[in-house]
Amino acid sequence: MMSSRRSQVLPPRLEAGLQQFEHWRSTRTSRSRIPESLWGMAVELGAEFGVHRTARALRLNYDALKARVESRGAGSASGVTPTRFVELVAGTPAASGKCLVAFEDGQGARMWVHLEHADAAVLAALAATFVRGAR
Repeated sequence: MMSSRRSQVLPPRLEAGLQQFEHWRSTRTSRSRIPESLWGMAVELGAEFGVHRTARALRLNYDALKARVESRGAGSASGVTPTRFVELVAGTPAASGKCLVAFEDGQGARMWVHLEHADAAVLAALAATFVRGAR
């Protein structure tokens, strides 16, 4: 019953991660270490769904998962987000002339842009670039 209840509560990606861990646990020999591929998946899930929720769902040590998630975001090879340059070509000017746009994702990435004479297409392109860059 707990298994069916868990699948109703967990998002599909977290449920899939749980299934992979359960399969590994059922087939591992003795007390072998968690493979790096599973840790990598757990770190991605922790960054997306939160460390506490992920550690609890996957039955992992919270502190171990937290350290891996933090090291990923602190500049490890897998956590470095390259700087991107976006060239904006002016379209039809907006009626108001100036605006300040702030973008923020759920993981703390932020970007502020001061625009003069920008139209909706420029704002949409900026938003799309920000979202792609944050992943």
